[in-house]
Parts: sequence; C-alpha cells; structure tokens
Amino acid sequence: MMQTLKYLILFSCAFAVNSAIGQQYGNEWIDYGQTYYRFEIYNTGLYRIEQTDLVNAGIPVGSFSSDNVQIFGKEREVPLLINDGGDNTLDPGDYILFYAEGNDGWLDST
Repeated sequence: MMQTLKYLILFSCAFAVNSAIGQQYGNEWIDYGQTYYRFEIYNTGLYRIEQTDLVNAGIPVGSFSSDNVQIFGKEREVPLLINDGGDNTLDPGDYILFYAEGNDGWLDST
C-alpha cells in the first residue's frame, strides 16, 4: 500500500511539473521580424477603417498586400471584409470592415 502511494505521488508530481513546463506565456505568436500596429476599441460595433485613415496614421499601406492584413481582439483573430478592388492593395477608397467588442475588462475577470 505504501509503495503504491509513493508511486502515485511521484507520478502526480511528474505530471504537474510537465504540465507547468508546457504552459505557453502568450507571446509565442509574435514574429519579431514583422511590424504590428495597435488601435483601441472602446465600444462594441461595426468598424470601418479607410485607406486614408491608415495613411494618416503613418502606416505604409503600399508595403504590404491586403491579403496579409489580420486583426486580433480578445486573443482571437477577427473576421475581416477587405474591399480592395480585387488587386490586393489598399488604394484610396478601399477599406477594412470588421466587428469588434469594446474593452469590458474580460481578461481581468478571471
């Protein structure tokens, strides 16, 4: 009985250590060779970002394809509708449309 209990405790400790080591810190997705831009969402709703808004914010829209645009919110990728005229570039009159939820403290609630 005592020998079984000893093995059970040893197995439990090994499992716990392995689980703790296997945890991710949350920033593994970052590719430090890429440039990222951040903007804050205060209210839940539908958002439209015009090409001119990006240019005015200093984002070099000519340096990337619109196929490579991604938006993340609340640790998930947000579905986008990108109206780029079918040429995969953001030109004047083009826009990005998406739905986003405002900051409600969801991460702090846990």
